[in-house]
Amino acid sequence: MTGFFIARKSKIVLALCGCVVTIVFGCATTKTTESTCAVIPRPAQSVQVDGVTVNFQADLKSNRSPTIVLIHGFGATLETWHDIYPELSAEFSTVRLDLRGSGFTSKPEDQKYSPDDQAEFLIHFLEKLGSRHVVLVGHSLGGEIALVTYLRLKDHPQTVAIDGLVLLDSAGYVQKQPIFVSATKNPISNSFMSYSTPPQLRGKLILESIFVVKDQVTTDRICRYAYFMDKPGTKYAMEQTAKLIEPPDAKFNELRFKDIDVPTLIIWGANDPALPVDNAHRFHTDIRRSKLIILEKTGHVPHEERPPEVLQHLKTFMSELR
Repeated sequence: MTGFFIARKSKIVLALCGCVVTIVFGCATTKTTESTCAVIPRPAQSVQVDGVTVNFQADLKSNRSPTIVLIHGFGATLETWHDIYPELSAEFSTVRLDLRGSGFTSKPEDQKYSPDDQAEFLIHFLEKLGSRHVVLVGHSLGGEIALVTYLRLKDHPQTVAIDGLVLLDSAGYVQKQPIFVSATKNPISNSFMSYSTPPQLRGKLILESIFVVKDQVTTDRICRYAYFMDKPGTKYAMEQTAKLIEPPDAKFNELRFKDIDVPTLIIWGANDPALPVDNAHRFHTDIRRSKLIILEKTGHVPHEERPPEVLQHLKTFMSELR
């Protein structure tokens, strides 16, 4: 397993180096423009929350089932749910949003980009939306934000109640940070990649390093990530997020995972190179009402690598909550 992680890290580092060498010698032809992408992301709905314009998409049903809230991970946007959102929202009340500093949501030049800050922001967003009962579905950093949100509301109940959690290759335990986070945190490497490597090539290299199902690293998927990489404010927001990604009370939060008392579905890629599958088993042990699904031959982003399987597990979980 250790060799697998080393190979993955080596691949992205060598690929980036090769990319830069190619660019320096004037042979690079990969370039991101709107004309190279078949589908260009567009803003959906918007609402003001704490002075921030939030981009989101909501399909709400007039029933008593909880609303599914899809929370993306580091460096992603609501577009990460592209493959499962249409079918999920056809059956359940569903919301997906760009977090503070991501996608089409505002990117204030402040330091409010920690998981705790994003949790507070998410609560205020849900209150503004009028949501009362929700199921938080979080991927990677989005999973940690879901966990922190749950703990905040457990300590200080508000109008929003969390009826369930779904953790997809979730952050939450203290560990060595994935290379795509540590590289972003370092201003030298981040600036080097930002100014020397075209966004589409950056997106391709990153996805290839964290996806095991290579067929899913399509041009359209790369474009959905690359489109936002050089948008104004993105570099600053990502740097701040990377610097604040591990909260000072992270160890204390770990101890509190045992306090989670809502149904929780844990879905994990067996070959995740960023967050090891051991963490999935830790969550399953700590969260007493949890169910664990391990997807074989799958990397860090199960909902994009194996959408049908993830969609079916989500539907089953939601149906059992009714």
